[in-house]
Amino acid sequence: MKMQRRLPQIALACATLGCSLAASASTYYVSPSGSDTAAGTLAAPWKSVTRAQTTAVGGDTVYIRGGTYSITKGVNTCASQTDTVNAFLLNKSGSASKPITYAAYSGETPVFDFSGMSDDCRVKGFNITASWVTLKGLEVKGVPQHNKLNHESWGVWINGGFIPLTSNPRTGGG
Repeated sequence: MKMQRRLPQIALACATLGCSLAASASTYYVSPSGSDTAAGTLAAPWKSVTRAQTTAVGGDTVYIRGGTYSITKGVNTCASQTDTVNAFLLNKSGSASKPITYAAYSGETPVFDFSGMSDDCRVKGFNITASWVTLKGLEVKGVPQHNKLNHESWGVWINGGFIPLTSNPRTGGG
């Protein structure tokens, strides 16, 4: 009973003093040598951006370690030559005050190489359908165009809103 009466006082004190009752943002790590069953820490990073997205929420940062991420298949498959396969689908949004950030680890360059994909349809390396997501310092290359029917594939496709690309990712087509 006493604790219930003290909670409004604690909240008022925090509002007056500027402290926060909200949980702090988390930091996660991805590495080409990681494992998606790991903890997502610097010492035990995940292997894929897809795994990171399942845990990251608004305000979180996912640092992507340097090295080459050789992508050979997408999160979906082609049903026809006019279909689209997504290597990565970023569909989890942050907010204006708490974006989800996917950034290169300081001093390192993560290279996403999609040249190993053999799909006979359009390919999107990173298909971003979420809002308030930041990509920073990633290199994208080798997005294939095996299909002569469409003549189009994309390194980064943005269909969400408020997506700051804080560096110029290099994209490459086949």
